[in-house]
Amino acid sequence: MAYKFQLGSAILSGSTKFEELVEAAGGFKPTVADTAAAVADDSFYFQDADGAMKRESMADYATAIAGDGLAASSGVLAVGVDDSSIETDSDALRVKDLGITRAKLAADAVDGTKLADDAVDSEHIADGSIDLAHMSANSVDSDQYVDGSIDLVHMSANSVDSDQYVDGSIDTIHIADAQITLAKMAVDSVDSDQYVDGSIDTAHIADAQVTEAKLATSVAGVGLSGGGGSALAVDLNELVAEQVASGDFFAFVDSTDNGTHKETVDDLATLFAGNGLSAASAVMALDLNELSAAAIDVANDSFALIDANDSNGSRKESFADYATAIAGTGLKADAGVLEVRVTGSVIRSGDKIGISGSIAGDGLKFLGSATSVTGLEVDLNEMSAGAVAVGADHFVFVDADDSITKKESFADFATAIAGNGLAASSGVLAVGVDDSGIELNSDALRLKDNGVTLAKMAGIARGSIISGDASGDPQALAAGSAHQFLQSDGTDLAYVSMSGDATLAAGVLSIGATKVTDAMMNDDVATGLAGVGLSAASGVLALDSSELSDAAVASGDKFVFQDATDDSTKKESIDDIATFMAGPGLNAASGVLSARLDVAAKADGGTLAAGMNFFADLSSNATVTLPASPTVGDTVFAKAKGLSSAVITINKAGSQTIDGETSVTIESPYGAVSMVYVASNDWRLV
Repeated sequence: MAYKFQLGSAILSGSTKFEELVEAAGGFKPTVADTAAAVADDSFYFQDADGAMKRESMADYATAIAGDGLAASSGVLAVGVDDSSIETDSDALRVKDLGITRAKLAADAVDGTKLADDAVDSEHIADGSIDLAHMSANSVDSDQYVDGSIDLVHMSANSVDSDQYVDGSIDTIHIADAQITLAKMAVDSVDSDQYVDGSIDTAHIADAQVTEAKLATSVAGVGLSGGGGSALAVDLNELVAEQVASGDFFAFVDSTDNGTHKETVDDLATLFAGNGLSAASAVMALDLNELSAAAIDVANDSFALIDANDSNGSRKESFADYATAIAGTGLKADAGVLEVRVTGSVIRSGDKIGISGSIAGDGLKFLGSATSVTGLEVDLNEMSAGAVAVGADHFVFVDADDSITKKESFADFATAIAGNGLAASSGVLAVGVDDSGIELNSDALRLKDNGVTLAKMAGIARGSIISGDASGDPQALAAGSAHQFLQSDGTDLAYVSMSGDATLAAGVLSIGATKVTDAMMNDDVATGLAGVGLSAASGVLALDSSELSDAAVASGDKFVFQDATDDSTKKESIDDIATFMAGPGLNAASGVLSARLDVAAKADGGTLAAGMNFFADLSSNATVTLPASPTVGDTVFAKAKGLSSAVITINKAGSQTIDGETSVTIESPYGAVSMVYVASNDWRLV
């Protein structure tokens, strides 16, 4: 069937009301069920000191009770260990392997009973620590002597005789010099093999015993030829070439007597040294003192030189040209005369070069006169005054590495001198503290409250505690036996065992069966436990909502409810219950419900959804389908725009009907239709 709708206002009249009141079936019944606590997320109720019932997370409670030696993380408590000497293993504390160091042992704490047999070897014995007192009689034999370690100081006089010598062990090094006499030598025991080459000299040859036949040709040495029965002759080709030096001689034939003589090379050089030459140690040299004196005409005279550009040949040069050639920076030459050029603070005064006082700038003082300068002196009074900016300014210093004056920033200087316990920032020094045990208070160091922790305290024996003795001095109280607890007698502390109706074993306190009776309980117990929201009567606790304080419900608040799944009492946030209750047409945000209408654009072939479905201008027919799995109460709106000659056909889904029909059609521009799903497969037009 088809429906046409006209544009215009629609007026609703009458009123909407609930036919019946909406009630929750059953009553509120608090119960306590066994469940595993999620300590990182769960909370518990407690009575605050102000008398109000409140809740706290188990994680925060664990953090609050975690004292010294305990740490809390997400509700789980753990014993804190330094992991150097103490560690945890399978939730048990134990001394770590290699955790007991020398620092943990008291002096003289280890005796022989704690050492294993053969545990002490040479590396544990200090050098030189074993003396005769530590050696038993007859404990040293030949195995303990190092080869070659027994010398004469360890042998008594006359302790060695021929029995101790090995056959053939006496050689020349064991015979003292000059100890073998003729009496010790056999007849014919010496032949040419016993003579050292060259050991027969003239003292061992009788006169006239050397004949020509005994002379070998080798007697003609360097510079001689002949021998072997022939005459000896001078042969200069036999001589070895050598450099002549001072003190050497040469042979010459004296014309006076025709005799052969010798003379030193030094005397020959002196003989050859004429005018302008001198001789010393056989070396001849130019000696200008030998020349005649004359006045130098620097404009015209010349001097001799060795020209490096002409194979070191001897040449002459004028003094005027020489002056021009050597006049470098700061000098000028005029006709062989050199003159110093000056400018600025450097002046000429007569035949001297001086420095005027203008060279001393700010911070310097000129000492002396232009021709007798005694120095420059630092005069800090010349400097203008200024405030030091320690973060940016510099100061002047002498560098010890090269003795050069340099500059350094105050900030870098502060950083350089900031040693242990000091920190520098932009030139300002400050005492460094860790702010855990030591703190700064008004620029004064002091021990911080609660700053002395267990980590700062010296160790004591495992299991012992510190208590006061009879004199009031601290003492280490040793741990008691297993399963004992610490008890005070009003004066001292002692470990005792628990026995009777209650026993303590392995960290578990056990109360004997049937030991707690009604007679032990008093109605006052229930009365004392009945806090806000609870009442007590005859020893029985009951929920009493009148005890609770009035308060405005806000986002994030929680309420208590009975879980139908396990019949246990649980809590849920207002936000979550609002979200749970927000059905079609409703929104939930921060625990607040509000009306909602989902809006979606649709086109040909689409599927409608609960809420507003709108179409653009259509020039051709469009066919859409209702939702396939709607929920009772779902409302679908369809709104057309321009249709021209087109229509919008809305088809049912599956076995659904629309007021008993299979489809509806929007034919008019800007026409609209609304449908409510009232029952299974039943859409009704509104």
